[in-house]
Amino acid sequence: MKIQDPSDNLKIDFERIIDDFIFISFFAGNDFLPHMPSLEILEGAIDLLMTVYKKEFKNLRGYLVDMSKHEKQAKEKRAAYVKLSRVEEILHSCDLYIIMLVLLQILENTKELKENLKDHLRKRSDIFKNGDFRVDKIKFGTKQRYYKEKFSVETPCDTEAKRKEIVQKYTEGLLWVLLYYFSGVPSWTWFYPYHYGPFASDLKGLGQVKVTFQGGVPFKPFDQLLGVLPPRSYLSDF
Repeated sequence: MKIQDPSDNLKIDFERIIDDFIFISFFAGNDFLPHMPSLEILEGAIDLLMTVYKKEFKNLRGYLVDMSKHEKQAKEKRAAYVKLSRVEEILHSCDLYIIMLVLLQILENTKELKENLKDHLRKRSDIFKNGDFRVDKIKFGTKQRYYKEKFSVETPCDTEAKRKEIVQKYTEGLLWVLLYYFSGVPSWTWFYPYHYGPFASDLKGLGQVKVTFQGGVPFKPFDQLLGVLPPRSYLSDF
């Protein structure tokens, strides 16, 4: 990976770049967190994230992750090992980049869409007649529609309150997964309580987010095995 126009005052550290790459890949989802809307691995999310990172590296004025500060953070209860303000810049750039790609795709496809419009209308007519269709209520919807559909909120006031809660939990999740990969489980009680993630543009003011973890105790091996069994397995004869 080649960084475009790195800052003269910032020494390129390949190990730190790898750490950053691991961290930003969390936005595309993993075993513990869902992906953000518009950042799906099968749709090229990793390539997009790396493209934005390379383009914005100079403007970031530093790396996203510094695990050397983790020991200090453990004492001071601060997320010093991640520069959340820089993470916010990356997410903002991703949001703009996605919009740009969508607009370019629309422009490139306009002619083809016009030429195929009649065919599309005919096919859609056949589909509706047969009743064989599915509607993605979110694909071209707004944030309000997304939060209503995925989080069951109705009013703008409820949406804003839920958005803040989701951003807090998702930010906790980003840091939890990072610590899990680099230094071990930071909390045995923490989990992300939703099936869906927030929009990249919703993660504003990350530098003000406070994150602390309660250590807890791990499950016993037998309890872990019970936790992954299907619910109906309790009826099985042993």
